[in-house]
Order: sequence, then structure tokens, then C-alpha cells
Amino acid sequence: MTIPIPVILAAWPERTESCTNQQLFAHSPRGFFQQTLSLGDGLADLLQVIYGVNLITFIRDDNGQEMVLCGADTGFGCVDPRAGFVAEDVNRVGQVVGRLVRDVSARHTRQVVSAGGLEPIGPPTCDNEYAEVEVIPVTVAEE
Repeated sequence: MTIPIPVILAAWPERTESCTNQQLFAHSPRGFFQQTLSLGDGLADLLQVIYGVNLITFIRDDNGQEMVLCGADTGFGCVDPRAGFVAEDVNRVGQVVGRLVRDVSARHTRQVVSAGGLEPIGPPTCDNEYAEVEVIPVTVAEE
């Protein structure tokens, strides 16, 4: 007899930064995103995002168990929040089972540059820095 067991993952809402249209914060201790789009006439639109994490923890709603997923001192990757899941969570797809508490920062910049040498042309379109502690519900999702 074979009993299929669904593969589950942790899902949580992420906000988008309005000027760069990139994820506002990242689930990564240190991250960098860069994209250059040609505007024609030797110009390009350069997007750069730098992400940082001071601390991310996952707290289960049912028993209050807290698990540190990553922080400024934990290396290059974060532990997936499903590491804090329990066997019964396979029956909770679509349900909130806990919270991420994230102490995070990000810097989003957008600049028109010369396409060849990436020299800035005029002031940045935007240069926005964010830092906040946020509490986000974690939902069990099926992969």
C-alpha cells in the first residue's frame, strides 16, 4: 500500500517596493539584487536592492515554540520556517500555524545610467532605505 504524503512549504505575504517593483524585504541574512534594462539612446535603467537581516524567528501558534531561522551572525542562508513544522501540519494546508518575527532592512535604488559605463545620469529616480520589525503570519502551503 502506498500512502501519498503532500510536500508542504511555508508561505507568507511579501510586500513590493513601489519604485523598484522588487520584494521589499528578503528572507536572507544578506542579499543583493541588480537588474539593468536598456532604455535606448545609450541609456539604461539600473535597479539595485541590498537586503539585510538582523534576526528572523518563527513562533508556532499552538505551543509558542520559537526557532531562530537566521540573523546577522548565522552565515549566508536562512533556515526554512517549515523546519518548525510538526507532522500534523500536513493536515493544515491553507492554515496559519505560526508567525515570522523579522528584524530586517533594505535599500532600494533606481538610477538612469549610461548603458556602456553605467555612469549615473542625473539624480536617482529613487533611493529608499527601510528598516523595521514585522510580524508576518506563516501559512502551510502545498508544493
